[in-house]
Amino acid sequence: MRAGLRKALLAFPWHECQYGQSFGRCLLVMMPFRSIPRICIQSCWLALLLACFSWPVLAETGWTPPQKQWLASHPEVRVGMVLAPPYAQMDIQTGNPQGLALDYLNLLQEELGITLKPVLVKSEEELSQLGKSHEIDMALGVEQTPERLRYWLFTEAYLKLANKLVMSRDGPQFDSPDAMTHEVLAVLPQKQVERFLARNYPNLKLDVTDNASLALQKVVSGQAQVAVIDRAQSLFWMQQPQFNMLHVGGDAGYQSLQRIASRDDWPELSEILDQALVRLPHERVVEIEARWMRADQREWWDRPVFWGSIASLSLAIALLFAFMAMKNSRLSEQTQLQLRQLEDELLARRKLSLALSHTQFSVDHSPIGVLRLYWDGRIQYANQAVCEILGGDLESLMASRFQQIEPEFTHINANWLIFWNSLRREHFRNYETHLRCSDGSMLPVEVHACHQSYGDNEYLVLFMTDISERNRIRRALEDSEARFRELANHVPGMVFQLRQAVGADSAELAYLSEASAELCGYPADYIRHNPAQLQSIVHPLDRAVFETSLAAAIANHMTWTWLGRIVTDRSEVKWIDLKASQRVAADGTRIWDGMAWDITANKRIEQSLGESRLLLRELAAHHETVREREKASIAREVHDELGQVLTAMKIETSVCQMALSDALPAQAQRLEGLKKLIDQTLQISRNVVTALRPPALDLGLLPALEWLTQRVEERLQLKCAVEIDPEVQNIDEARGVILFRIVQEALTNIARHAKASWVLIRIKQGAGELTLLVEDNGCGFDPESISKTFGLVGIRERVWMLRGELEIDSAPGAGTRIIVTIPNLGETHDSRTDR
Repeated sequence: MRAGLRKALLAFPWHECQYGQSFGRCLLVMMPFRSIPRICIQSCWLALLLACFSWPVLAETGWTPPQKQWLASHPEVRVGMVLAPPYAQMDIQTGNPQGLALDYLNLLQEELGITLKPVLVKSEEELSQLGKSHEIDMALGVEQTPERLRYWLFTEAYLKLANKLVMSRDGPQFDSPDAMTHEVLAVLPQKQVERFLARNYPNLKLDVTDNASLALQKVVSGQAQVAVIDRAQSLFWMQQPQFNMLHVGGDAGYQSLQRIASRDDWPELSEILDQALVRLPHERVVEIEARWMRADQREWWDRPVFWGSIASLSLAIALLFAFMAMKNSRLSEQTQLQLRQLEDELLARRKLSLALSHTQFSVDHSPIGVLRLYWDGRIQYANQAVCEILGGDLESLMASRFQQIEPEFTHINANWLIFWNSLRREHFRNYETHLRCSDGSMLPVEVHACHQSYGDNEYLVLFMTDISERNRIRRALEDSEARFRELANHVPGMVFQLRQAVGADSAELAYLSEASAELCGYPADYIRHNPAQLQSIVHPLDRAVFETSLAAAIANHMTWTWLGRIVTDRSEVKWIDLKASQRVAADGTRIWDGMAWDITANKRIEQSLGESRLLLRELAAHHETVREREKASIAREVHDELGQVLTAMKIETSVCQMALSDALPAQAQRLEGLKKLIDQTLQISRNVVTALRPPALDLGLLPALEWLTQRVEERLQLKCAVEIDPEVQNIDEARGVILFRIVQEALTNIARHAKASWVLIRIKQGAGELTLLVEDNGCGFDPESISKTFGLVGIRERVWMLRGELEIDSAPGAGTRIIVTIPNLGETHDSRTDR
């Protein structure tokens, strides 16, 4: 019954019912409930809701401020409609228009509170033309088509009319178009009706006429067998005398929707009309339809009498059903309660029985052997695992005693009583032993024994596990650990292991090889039991770095490396190189496996080598200084001694030439050549002096570099730029000469190989160091391929003498940058790497 009622409610056209949609939805929500009391309540609700159908739903009233403003600004609206009875026609007596559409228009005018001026036209085409040109503002009873949507806005349908088949009483009778074959149908110029008939009944011939009167006349004259007109027009024309021989037959199967069309540039009007149609008083609408369409011809489901009868019948059925259900529910509650109690008890017993069966099955087939013993050692129960462990069958095992398979209790029965009494006190014991198998062999097992009491009986329950494989693995592990310890003790270094548990902040020393005694003088066991001793042997000057590196390795989960000094138990200082790699165990524990080497001898060699290199640098610097002094001395000697002699020779030669110019012109000519030779020798001596030591060096580094770059620009047409910080100009003479020579050698290499067009020379004073930059835009080169040329070797040697660093940044086609970094006077760069 509920399914049928629900199906009927779903199928009913609630959206077309004048009473709204909310009642039907409430009924559908309540239908799924199944209990009897709820059905009673639902039946009452059903009756009440159906009874409410006799009252109309009150529409909301009132307009929004924008709508009120729009209505106030448009007090008169032109309404177009086609002269087609019974929608619009002229009254013969008064000459005024009347009809179904005009009554709807007057009802809308009352609702809107403005003047709706009717404009009557003769055809649909004329109405469309007036709508396109906006000579009318709205149209009543218009069919919605895609073409009209271009210039009109349409409301929801306010009137739905079935299209009827009108035919001659004497001719063939048809209930629907399905019964027709090739008949001619006279239809009105309605696009939707034409499209429906043409698509569904292509065999029928459609004769489009201008109006319903002409269509009916064609049926009377025999030009068409059937006329298709809507219900309102068929009821009107059937009352006319000229069509008495016709009658309304079946339904064409298509409903025409009467809508109100409005101008597309007035969307507010379309919204107002939609709301006004909803608010029209239902009594007035029914009155209009009864006047023009005979209300007694409406469909049966749209009649109030039908729904009133349904409501009364439903109310009576619901009350009767509720009374019967309440009576039955009182009688069945006690019975249902007893049935539930019996079902729960039966279900509990079944669950208990099933649980016992599962427990017994699990014990019987458990991989752990289970024995239950009496106080005298007799076996009361043994599972299959015990038979597999001892190698016998269950029957022979049940006939024996536990003392026969346990060697400890075989000969002295008093031991069994002691074991029994001790378990009565302790209740539980775990131990390992050997049991005698059926073949006489001894099998290692682990036994968990417990004492149990049940009523007046006492038992011992033994859980046995074969540990042969575990013992084998244990022995193999012990052998492996022994081999590892032996290997670690003979490694030339101290092996250790740190472990950090999951969630811990620090790591603990888990293993330390015996080599710790040789390395730091303390035995491994002593350090393992005193972890703080490991940090105390670190040299005080290196302890901070040691703790920082260890904390960083633990925090960042990375490899731990440290290089520093320790102090042995004999106060001997040793250099240690420590490295530990990190890994993660299966349980999440982080492990560092590492080794520490004694590198004291290597450190001493390294220090000795550093001292030798320092002495070699000082010697090279001294040699360079001596060489520069020798060059300066030779330059002064050449300039002072040889220059004076050549000048005197030139003077004497000039005097002789003047004396012999008249008497011996040939000898005077030879003296002129001798003068030129003396001048060339003088220029050569000046060049030698300049090459040995440019005079500009005596004025400082900046004048010397300016002199050098000026010569390069004059000789090679190479643009040079020199930038020197003011602090650098006060550099000492020895360092200034070396920097000058470095720049000189770099410019020589640029002139020979770089093919550059400009060179930048920059000397900057930084924090504790001085930086020289020589950069060009030449062809560049690969520093690795020609790193041992004489020019670069000379530059590298001079940088090395100043304890500085040399960096060459170049690539083919990318120019070259030579960067020299030297420490300030009084600072050392022994830790730097020579490049």
